[in-house]
Amino acid sequence: MRLRRRSSDGSASLGRQMGRAAAWSSFGSIVMRLGSFSVGIVAARLIAPDQFGVFAVALTVHAIIINVSDLGVSAYIVRHRGKLDAVGPTVTSIAMISAALLAGGMALVAPWLSRELGSVEAVDPVRVLSLTVLLAGISSVPSAVLTREFRQDKRFLADLLNFLSSTGILLALALTGGGALALAWSRVAGQAVSTVVLFAASPERFRPGFDRAVGSKVVTFGVPLIASSFLGFLIGNVDYIVVGRLLGAEPLGFYYLAYNAGSWPYIILSPIVASIAVAAFSRVRHDRAQFADRMSTSMAALLAIGIPANALIVALAHPLVGAIYGSRWAPAAAPLAWTAIYGALRLPADLLTNVTIAEGKTRGLLVLQLVYLAVLTPVTVWGVHVWGAVGAGVAHVIAIAGILLPGFLIILARTTGFGLRRLLAAAARPLAASLVAATAAHLVADRVGGVWPSLLAGGSVGVLIYLVLVASWGRRLATAARALWTSVEEPEPEPTSQELVGAHA
Repeated sequence: MRLRRRSSDGSASLGRQMGRAAAWSSFGSIVMRLGSFSVGIVAARLIAPDQFGVFAVALTVHAIIINVSDLGVSAYIVRHRGKLDAVGPTVTSIAMISAALLAGGMALVAPWLSRELGSVEAVDPVRVLSLTVLLAGISSVPSAVLTREFRQDKRFLADLLNFLSSTGILLALALTGGGALALAWSRVAGQAVSTVVLFAASPERFRPGFDRAVGSKVVTFGVPLIASSFLGFLIGNVDYIVVGRLLGAEPLGFYYLAYNAGSWPYIILSPIVASIAVAAFSRVRHDRAQFADRMSTSMAALLAIGIPANALIVALAHPLVGAIYGSRWAPAAAPLAWTAIYGALRLPADLLTNVTIAEGKTRGLLVLQLVYLAVLTPVTVWGVHVWGAVGAGVAHVIAIAGILLPGFLIILARTTGFGLRRLLAAAARPLAASLVAATAAHLVADRVGGVWPSLLAGGSVGVLIYLVLVASWGRRLATAARALWTSVEEPEPEPTSQELVGAHA
């Protein structure tokens, strides 16, 4: 196999591209999430818990549709080798048509879906959110092109303008009593602005067209991925469905807040992983000798940040809810501890999901999601019956630890060399240090009066202890990661049919 070192022609090496993309993704994700976090606090103090529950139902319906809206073309473009000219028009047509049909269907079935999910008040917010499905489908191709080219700086600009516009609409409508509709219209405004920016920033834009051979390849790759994405949605939202139907809108509002707070580290880190992992691991699939080592260092770096953050959320759940959201949200603290544990387990699962897609194992991903959902659903119903909203968090922890993570390791171990031993080695140091730090944080917080003083004191002690315990290990990890990801050699892209014809002319 002929290889080329990208830096030899003056362009950036893959490692350098990844570093730049990771820096922009990290910066953008942190800025956006801190902004969303701040706005969420304000919204929680302006909007009643039952309206958060109504919006959670609307968002659940939205997630059902958005997960399948582009028929997998985004991932197809990101991992495509060679020029995009031959596939761009076809994937553009597929994305636009499917998004339009699904958005229309979402608006039509809004009354039935809202009723089945336990909140008839969610009909109007669901119909409003259908507009975001259409806009997301239209912008999926330029968004995927930017991801493929590691242009996370452009993605950040789109996200920033999305946030600013959606925040303005949200606060204006919430102050006038907009409730769940304020949250829905803010999403539409942000998505509209983001769509315009993505089209303007994309280095390649395509007119709609269709090639049957390309369409067949997209469908073959995308259908299992769509199905697994849809199942992934159900996995991520079966708790909302069960809590809403069995307990009602207000308990769902408390659980919705707890789930989001427990997912803070995941929400920040997941976009970074998604923007880099598929493109990066797709380009180093040929180098099996170091593939597992690259996975190990990437996993360790991810867990070194995510595990301690989630551990501190568990340790400080009660003062965190009281200080940030106010006393009326106190019932959210109990499920928060479990959703934060689940959030920590989602991090390795997220990286393994992206590597599975990079490996092209979409069918294996689909089968795993089916098994996972088959286990998670009855366990969630049982947990909610026994422990209320807390049981939904418990069910997620049981299912992801017992089914999803082992399943990914089975799928990937044979071809990548990354198995249980490597996962445990990557997690060992951050997990041990996090347990010590979280225990100390909890003990300190219990001895300090007042929610804000206990949160700040416990959090400061926990962070300091963790940093001391992992300092030398972290330096060694950074050195190993730089050595593995710099000077990466890539295979030459497959020649197109036009290039082959030209070569023999």
